[in-house]
Amino acid sequence: ATAGVERRRVTQDGHRWRADAKVSEISDSLTTRYTIPMKNPRTDQFTVTAGYEDQRLTDNTSRKYLLSGSISRLDHGWQKSLFINIEHDQDFEVGGQAGSSTLVMPGINWTRVRANDRIYTTFGNRFMVEVRGGSETLGSTTSFIQTRANVKFVRRFQDYGRVLVRGDAGYSKVLNF
Repeated sequence: ATAGVERRRVTQDGHRWRADAKVSEISDSLTTRYTIPMKNPRTDQFTVTAGYEDQRLTDNTSRKYLLSGSISRLDHGWQKSLFINIEHDQDFEVGGQAGSSTLVMPGINWTRVRANDRIYTTFGNRFMVEVRGGSETLGSTTSFIQTRANVKFVRRFQDYGRVLVRGDAGYSKVLNF
C-alpha cells in the first residue's frame, strides 16, 4: 500500500512539502521533502529530504535512514543540482554477514530536456550526467566515486505513435573497502 500527502503552498513564498509512505510484506518506507523556491521559482530551488526504509528480503535485511540537501538552478539551458546525501544503513545483514554503514555523498548532476510538448512529447530528448562520491574524510564508511549518464530520445512514429529510445551507463570505483 502507498499513501502520500502534498502541500503545494506551505507559505506565501511558495514553499512546498510532501510526504510518502509505502508498506508491503518486504519493505516499509517513509519519506518527507521540503522545497524552498529561489530566484526563479520554476527552475531554482533548495530541497531537504529525510527518509526511512526497513527492508526484509529472504537473504538480506536492512534499516536505512536518509538525509539529503540539494540546490538546483538553471544554468545555460542545463538544470544543475549540487547535493549531499547522507545514508546510514543500520543493522543490515547480507549473506550471513551483519554490520552497519554510513555514506556521506556530495555530488553534482546536470540535466537537459528539450521537447516539443512537455505533456505528450513527439519530438524531444533528455540528457543527464551525474558525479558523486564518498570519502572516509567526510565520515563515510568507505571511499568511492560514481558516475552515471542516461539519454532518452522521443520521435513521432507515423501519425499515431512514438518511438522511445533510452540508454544508461555508469561507473563505480571503490577506493577502499
